Amino acid sequence: NTWDSLAKKTKATYERLFTLFSMSNNFGLYRKRYQNAPLPRVPYLMLIPKDLIAIEDNNATLLPSGATNFRKIRLLWSVFSNIRQTQQAVYP
Repeated sequence: NTWDSLAKKTKATYERLFTLFSMSNNFGLYRKRYQNAPLPRVPYLMLIPKDLIAIEDNNATLLPSGATNFRKIRLLWSVFSNIRQTQQAVYP
């Protein structure tokens, strides 16, 4: 068995990462840790298009009254703001 040949430290690291990147609660644990991590930090890039698609698919651009859906705009701003913040961080 391949797992039996791995060092305990390696298995423990794998299990920590497996838990961190669990898809449960829409990557809830990862998202919480990422938000609390100090800059500089590297995002899990797969989540950016996933979030943008979810925002687009689940939020109308215009409300039934014809007004702009500013909740959608704020959600989009949140994703892009996070990208911008990460890009502007100074990496040692």
